Amino acid sequence: MLNYKDTNNNLYFLDDASFAHLLPTGCIPITAEEAESIRISQLPVVDPNEVAVAAAKSYLISTDYMMTADYDKDTADVRILRSQARATIRSVNNTI
Repeated sequence: MLNYKDTNNNLYFLDDASFAHLLPTGCIPITAEEAESIRISQLPVVDPNEVAVAAAKSYLISTDYMMTADYDKDTADVRILRSQARATIRSVNNTI
């Protein structure tokens, strides 16, 4: 696979060099390693706090039905985990 980049570091890949004329003006060939480096540098940065809050909220939503009065199974473990999920959300929200 042939790798190219334009003047804004946008990446392009071609299977055949005969299609290079279809690339935007100013594209230059680059190595696979350089293309990978550019691709990695453009990945969004993931905040671990956002991931923790999203997981906690998802858990709370998925276990809401267990907190209803007509749920007939033991919820002791679920209550502890829900409490931990709420604590995670509160701790992240307090640091913002």
